Amino acid sequence: MPAMGRGGKGKKEKKEEPAEEAPKDFTKLFGPDGKTPLWFVLRSAALKGNLDAIKACVNMGEEKWDAVKNEKLDGRGRTVLHMAADKGHAELVQVLLNNGCEVDKMRQPEGITPMFTACHKGHFAVVKVLNTHWQKYCDKNDLPKDVRNALFLDPKKDTGATPLWIACQEGHLKIVEYLLEMGARPDVRRTIGSETPLWIASQNGHGAIVKVLLDAGADPNMVRKWDGSSPVYKAAEHGELRSMRELIAHGADVNLCRSDSGAGPLHVAVFKGFKEAVKMLLEAGANPAAEMEAPAQEGRTPLEIATFRGHDEVKELLIAAGAQMQTEIPVGPKAV
Repeated sequence: MPAMGRGGKGKKEKKEEPAEEAPKDFTKLFGPDGKTPLWFVLRSAALKGNLDAIKACVNMGEEKWDAVKNEKLDGRGRTVLHMAADKGHAELVQVLLNNGCEVDKMRQPEGITPMFTACHKGHFAVVKVLNTHWQKYCDKNDLPKDVRNALFLDPKKDTGATPLWIACQEGHLKIVEYLLEMGARPDVRRTIGSETPLWIASQNGHGAIVKVLLDAGADPNMVRKWDGSSPVYKAAEHGELRSMRELIAHGADVNLCRSDSGAGPLHVAVFKGFKEAVKMLLEAGANPAAEMEAPAQEGRTPLEIATFRGHDEVKELLIAAGAQMQTEIPVGPKAV
């Protein structure tokens, strides 16, 4: 792996499967039939979207329902609302909210809210139901906008990812647009990795989302802290032309180099042999003679890298842009 490539992709948030174990707190409570454990009834109904079963549980009585409606149903700390949101059962989510399930309940220990779960899975209808319920609660209690967002749109799970961040990672454009419209902040970083929503969308090739974030005021030059890689660097690394085009149009610095190696977007695009990405960067003002700081077998300049990797067409573009060979570089294996 070359110096410009160390660090790789931002680590994806994991998708999890349901846990099977029964919660200890109410294993002796039984469902509407008086025989089936209540935790099993609730869990099964939430995952399958069984509205009648949930209504039957609610109608068992206030005391019994209150004892379980916001309690964890598995070893991952998920409540009945988390599970319904995870599976995209919008009508069921609405019934649960109407009957006292907490819209901002965090799943422990990860700190995941039902909203985060719905954004992760791309369930737009559920996102709207959750947000509408929350806004009504805020209106009733006269909560100002900054407090609303701090409590709902901006909460982070243990990795520091927000609902907006996870929607950008997964490519859920409609949800991203909705969250931004509701006031989600576009530049909130993850605490683990320090990537912004724009950074992860640029890396993953979600060009439409990149445009929406930039139009909402996202900073095109906000880098990942630990290696200094920028959104346009990540887009160039993966040959994501639409993302590159949007970033450049919104003022991305095509000569912004990584802090750990000095490699810029042009170095990594050349290394990968992405001819169109190289052409776009050069036209946007990338320096064809820029030298990396870290030693590399492939060479320090874009032209040296292209020579070593055997990317002849890329080499021609660089020479046409004024690049000159500084040292003798042996031709190495071609890029794969």
